[in-house]
Amino acid sequence: SRNSTKEQIRFIEIAYGSLMEVYCQLYIAIDLKYITQDVFDQAKLQVDKIANKLNALNRSLVKRLTV
Repeated sequence: SRNSTKEQIRFIEIAYGSLMEVYCQLYIAIDLKYITQDVFDQAKLQVDKIANKLNALNRSLVKRLTV
C-alpha cells in the first residue's frame, strides 16, 4: 500500500525485476541439474503468469497517471 500512483508503479517495476532474477536463477538451476525440465517448465509458466499480471497492473497505473 503506497500513497501515490508513481510509488506504486516504482514498486511494480522492482517486483518485475525481482521476478526476472528468479527466472535467471531457474535457468542456472536447470543448467546445473538442480531441477528437472518439468520443474523448470512449470515454474516458467508461473513466472509468465505473474509477469503478465504485473505488466497489466503497471499499464493500468500508467494510464491512470496520463488521464
